[in-house]
Amino acid sequence: MVQLDDTCHVFVVFGASGDLAKKKIYPTLWWLYKDNLLPMNLVIVGYARSDLSVTKIKEKCAPFVKVTDAEQDAYEHFWSINHYFKGSYDNGEDFQLFKSKAGFLEHSYGESSLLSSSSPVCLRYRDLKY
Repeated sequence: MVQLDDTCHVFVVFGASGDLAKKKIYPTLWWLYKDNLLPMNLVIVGYARSDLSVTKIKEKCAPFVKVTDAEQDAYEHFWSINHYFKGSYDNGEDFQLFKSKAGFLEHSYGESSLLSSSSPVCLRYRDLKY
């Protein structure tokens, strides 16, 4: 892993239940993780409207991820740094709850920086009022 500093890096996957996330984003994050190209203090948070869990996301991604027997422990650790939050994209209360969850992650892991990827068409920057 890349050791940048003691900052916790939070990568948010908006639209975590979608095709782009399961076919491209999570597999790419795994490949970056296994090649030690991500920061050490990384937390990945999926956000979507669907009733999911990290286990369900992992199952949906399985056909698109290549893992050798030697990589199995690292793969399990990769999924252990993942979290999931169910919320809508047009409800400020859900973003407030998400913000408090992100605050919990920051409190648990230290100061954080936020990275994000993938969002449904209905989500626009102007809608992120929290």
